[in-house]
Amino acid sequence: NTVAQAPHDPAAYLSQFSSPVPELRWLAEQALNSILASYRIWQAAGYRFAPFRQDYESCLALRNVDTVVSNSRGDVLAEGAIRGVDDDGRLLLEDASGSLVRISTGEVTLRRERA
Repeated sequence: NTVAQAPHDPAAYLSQFSSPVPELRWLAEQALNSILASYRIWQAAGYRFAPFRQDYESCLALRNVDTVVSNSRGDVLAEGAIRGVDDDGRLLLEDASGSLVRISTGEVTLRRERA
């Protein structure tokens, strides 16, 4: 019998980045401390997204991608290019007229199938 081996992905092994490998408890503490620190920042900002906006947008891979936003029934709410997020964390789309549309809920589709 042969045991299947997981593919070796160097990015998947913590030992590639740290020696010795940190203990699970230490990693959990670090993650929880980070979450708590972010929660306190969010709370101090009146539960607004503004303090995180710049960091979020620096990682936004879909900027300028054309998209369609629909509701749960499939009705189109907005179409346009992704431009970022606002201080409340709403998606910003630039529509065909050049206006910014703020989207707080909906299904985002990057490719729209044509009938």
